[in-house]
Amino acid sequence: MSFNDEIIKVMVSYFAVIIIAFFSIGFWFRGLYLSFIKTKLSGGRKILTNVKMPTHNYFRVGEIIEGNFLRYKDYGGSFKLINLDSDNNINPIYRMGTVNCINVDGVKGVIMTPNLEGVDTYDPAKIDLLYKRCLYQPPVFDNKEKLILGLLAIIAIGLIILGYVDYITYKAVAGLNAV
Repeated sequence: MSFNDEIIKVMVSYFAVIIIAFFSIGFWFRGLYLSFIKTKLSGGRKILTNVKMPTHNYFRVGEIIEGNFLRYKDYGGSFKLINLDSDNNINPIYRMGTVNCINVDGVKGVIMTPNLEGVDTYDPAKIDLLYKRCLYQPPVFDNKEKLILGLLAIIAIGLIILGYVDYITYKAVAGLNAV
């Protein structure tokens, strides 16, 4: 192998690690990471929208159009328009992590204030019950199945490594035979 091949292999492996880390962070933060970056790079034209559902929250990039409407894209990919006019004098836009943010009730489609007024779809008893059900539910896999899946994963990784070593050995032998 030449020196350039080694450099290319190192560059590809570093690039793969960076890509895996980038998508892992995006997965762990449930969309906040990419939405935050898009909002930050917009230079204040866009707003980070925290959509609150009864069982979970998610983040989207929104923008204020025509003076008093918030537009954002929901999970289904359709755009939602919400009127920003309200009866109270509390400004619904606040700062979080150097970007402008706004809270939206995803079920009713209304703007919520930063102290979460106007949320009647949030039922603490229901959420507490859901948490308890998740906490005390029987495990999906028992220990025997976990052990079998772990051994299968180790065997698969071992076969991949053996295949790679066999390939490298074949290339070395083919290179010696060519000389």
